[in-house]
Amino acid sequence: FSLLLLSLLLFIGVASLSLVAGAKEKKSSDQSASCQTCKKLFSYLNRTAVVEIRDLKGRKKSKDTVAMEEKVTEHVSRGCTGSAIAQNKKMLKECEVLTEGKDEAIVNKIMEWGREPESSDLFIDICNEVLGACPYTATITPEQTEKKKPKSEAPSKDDKGPVFRVVAATWLSQVVQEERDWVTFHYEEVNEVSKRLMTIMNLMATRLQPCSTLRMGSINVVRNDIPAPFGEFTKANTIALWKASNKYEPAFMKDVEESQGYIAAFSLLNFIFSAANHPETKQCMSEIQSSMSEEEVTWLRDFNSAPKDEL
Repeated sequence: FSLLLLSLLLFIGVASLSLVAGAKEKKSSDQSASCQTCKKLFSYLNRTAVVEIRDLKGRKKSKDTVAMEEKVTEHVSRGCTGSAIAQNKKMLKECEVLTEGKDEAIVNKIMEWGREPESSDLFIDICNEVLGACPYTATITPEQTEKKKPKSEAPSKDDKGPVFRVVAATWLSQVVQEERDWVTFHYEEVNEVSKRLMTIMNLMATRLQPCSTLRMGSINVVRNDIPAPFGEFTKANTIALWKASNKYEPAFMKDVEESQGYIAAFSLLNFIFSAANHPETKQCMSEIQSSMSEEEVTWLRDFNSAPKDEL
């Protein structure tokens, strides 16, 4: 009887250990929340930080490599907030917990890998060794790392606005590199909602044309792949403002999609004024608003979106 009881206890003990081990394995599995978050983070770093070190292989420390490392550090610091992760509150919290105090270690891994890219798997280096989020056997899907040529419509010739047509091929040279506040309207197709929103955009762009440090544009997000990481911030039927001094933290007008395009012209005006940060934009808009009559202000408050025929 004693032998039988001992065998039973041993069996229960082994089973319990197996359950605990299984639970731990599940926690760090390829499909766990932490690993999925790390895959998103790595995808972002692969398109931003890793691009900065494409010429690092075999090079010793110099002024150029120090400059590379500074850019990599900047991208790593924005890993959670500057990527698509920021749109998911639960994933954002997971990312912040995972990376807390680990930025320097991530930067070091990227720089080491850049000098000897054949020496290791950077995904495993970051998501397994540094962050402990994924098992050693985890893999990043090809879709997340494959560098495809982005889709882009042909740029418009002699585009004089007032709402400029932006395409993927001109996104960086226009929206990102110009030292202006840029307001962009993102749409998927020409329908009643996008027509209503474009009407408001045209109205405001015309009224604000004297402001040389402000531009307004529209982009079809189906026909154009906005370069990373900027495309990760946006979706259809959104109005975003890309600040002159920081294009990595856009502001978004609230309730645009929910309103079905019925937004007051004055609401868009207030959004642009509050979100823009170029001093000349602020000054110019203040002068325009000060010059408005009570009748014009009332009209702008009441006016919301008669459809426009074309985008």
